[in-house]
Amino acid sequence: MNRSMEGHFQLEKVGFDVYSYGVGTQIRLPGPGGQEVFDFGTPYQTIKDTLVSGGHAQWFRQRGLLAMLDRNISIKEGPERWQEMESSEIAKLDVVFCFEGRVFDLLIEDLEGREPQEFEPIHVLNLEVKDNADEAAIAGQICLELCKLLQKYAKNLEDKLPVAVEEITKKYER
Repeated sequence: MNRSMEGHFQLEKVGFDVYSYGVGTQIRLPGPGGQEVFDFGTPYQTIKDTLVSGGHAQWFRQRGLLAMLDRNISIKEGPERWQEMESSEIAKLDVVFCFEGRVFDLLIEDLEGREPQEFEPIHVLNLEVKDNADEAAIAGQICLELCKLLQKYAKNLEDKLPVAVEEITKKYER
């Protein structure tokens, strides 16, 4: 909800056609008394209202969770789950970014478990990113630069993808 939505935000604001999904079973946010858990599809506004109404608004504000939710509210209604996506929708994707190895593994597992479809290749890339606002912002910039390179190489993406990844890896030393 933090890293993928920051990438979504940065890509969308320059005109990329972008979607963002989670792969877990529920949305989990840190809370003062333990995790705050929400189902996928719960509107971001409802999540925010629930956190604020629990009497710990300052706690969530200090940790940037309310600002994160405000950003998310400006992008889309609520979190969506990758595994609930129709295969026909997945078939329209060219590149998928993950921001954690565990997410990458779950996404690949889901793709491999789907019924065979007529797909063009889907390139799934993982950026290992710590789950905090600063690292998410950097990862969003990396995503944006990489997408611009991939757009430049679109006619020969299969061959140029490794070149683009290497270029970005060198630039950011990641």
